[in-house]
Amino acid sequence: MVAASKKDWRPTFVISLFMVLAAAIVGRLFFLQVSQSDYYRMLAEDQHSAVKTYIPHRGDIFFKDKSGRLVPAATTNIIYTLHARPREITDAHALYAKIQPYMRVSEAEVIHALEDRGGSFAILERGIEKQKVADIMKLAIPGLDYTVDEVRVYPGGVLASQILGFLGFVGDKKIAQYGLEKQYQQILELPDAVDTQSIAQSLTSFSKKIFSSSPEGADIVLTIDPDVQSFVERRMATSQAYWHARSAGALIIEPKTGRIVAMGSSPTFDPNLYGKEKNYDVFINPFVQELHEMGSVFKPLTMAAALDAGVVKPETTYEDAGRLLINGRVIENFDGKARGTQTMLNVLQQSLNTGSVFAMRRLGQEKFEEYFKNYGLAEDTGIDLPGETSGNLRNLDSGREIEFATASFGQGISVSFIELASALSSIINGGELMRPYVVDAIRKDGKEIRHTEPMVRRRVIKKETSDTISRMLTTVVDTTLANGEARIPGYSIGAKTGTAQMSKKDGKGYSDEYLHTYFGFGPAFDPRFLIVLYLEEPQGVKYSSQSLTAAFKDITQFLITYYEIPPDRPEMQAPRQ
Repeated sequence: MVAASKKDWRPTFVISLFMVLAAAIVGRLFFLQVSQSDYYRMLAEDQHSAVKTYIPHRGDIFFKDKSGRLVPAATTNIIYTLHARPREITDAHALYAKIQPYMRVSEAEVIHALEDRGGSFAILERGIEKQKVADIMKLAIPGLDYTVDEVRVYPGGVLASQILGFLGFVGDKKIAQYGLEKQYQQILELPDAVDTQSIAQSLTSFSKKIFSSSPEGADIVLTIDPDVQSFVERRMATSQAYWHARSAGALIIEPKTGRIVAMGSSPTFDPNLYGKEKNYDVFINPFVQELHEMGSVFKPLTMAAALDAGVVKPETTYEDAGRLLINGRVIENFDGKARGTQTMLNVLQQSLNTGSVFAMRRLGQEKFEEYFKNYGLAEDTGIDLPGETSGNLRNLDSGREIEFATASFGQGISVSFIELASALSSIINGGELMRPYVVDAIRKDGKEIRHTEPMVRRRVIKKETSDTISRMLTTVVDTTLANGEARIPGYSIGAKTGTAQMSKKDGKGYSDEYLHTYFGFGPAFDPRFLIVLYLEEPQGVKYSSQSLTAAFKDITQFLITYYEIPPDRPEMQAPRQ
């Protein structure tokens, strides 16, 4: 009986023990899964899932030289920062002993960072290499983590900065500001993306999450040649300094395509150091966003319109009295002198205001305005840069003859330099108005996904007219411009200068300051380039033929040599020494 009693007791004890253990397990599971569910879900995700919200990699911007070589204009550097949660660090000295082989900072600096932050978040080292971060993460030290950031870098410094713009901060948010960075924001940078991947299903370890590819924006390839751009910027900075001008600039465009090869001005800025600039005006692209009365560089536009309409020929004459009285206002030649009988060619050679008015009158006010608007002088050119400002021809709306007379030689109406370059290109390229552009192609994953093709906006004059005005402007260089200083042996070069009074800041009348402009092209009868130069408020010099001829000739000779343009007038080459 005693044995039987012992046998019956044991199963009861075992069952009771299992029931107690089961209740404890259920209770613990309830505590973990319900009471502490948020904590353990976060811990599980942190330990078993490679969850990373990637900073979208911003696409790069490239210059392209004459050989097609891509040169970085704007790129992105990846920055890694090692940080800690001090509350989870039990022994700072032991921590440093483990990570010391990968650190540049001292043990004292690490300990100070951990103590100083009071347990929340402590940066241990900025700019640490990604391999070192990966090695540290393999140590699996509790409370140790890293962040990844991208820093926009402009390797060329000031080079083409007013074309590029910059990626800067507004508060704590990165914002694309000015230039191509702003214009192509949606191309350069895609929206944020999150990539969650269970480590159990991945062949990579948790530490390799930093090498996972982030969603990348597309790259942009520019028409800007860095060698030409660099030369132009240096040359115009020299001109600005020499003449103590407020600003100076140069634009080079292919007249047959609208492709912009260089566009640079002085003063400028370094987009890597944009925060140090006190004068925000340097961020603006003066070729696209500013309007000016351009002066006598408008005379070829007036003459081309009159030639195209058939109301004058190069040999058409008029009597130059040196001055005109229109609507109670006096218009004079630059020197006030009368020259008697003059041809339309003489008008361009000697830059006669009275002759330009004569051509406008032959054309008629309605036709004159029609041609000027057809040149695109009152509309956006469509250039792929932000903030383009359209020209202002509103003075012509009055119908007063004096407004048309002054407009014929570039006063009283204002346009941008890109409008001017586009219009002048149209009269020497065969008569077509082209859309100017600075982006040559867009690339994604190393492949070109879009290429910019030249776009004809419309025909503005006949090809025969274009040939005629090109010959006339070549004669200007060959005979009178700067006493022949603009000539380049072996090459046909056309050009025209302008010296315009600048309006007062309040818009009421004119100041005593001048804008000097200069345009030229070559080879004249198959033009590879058109150049527009300017000096704003130069000191100690009266005319642009005096202030800008040397710069024009230097830039022209550089282009001829750089692009290996063969001479088109071999019989006029300088004899070899």
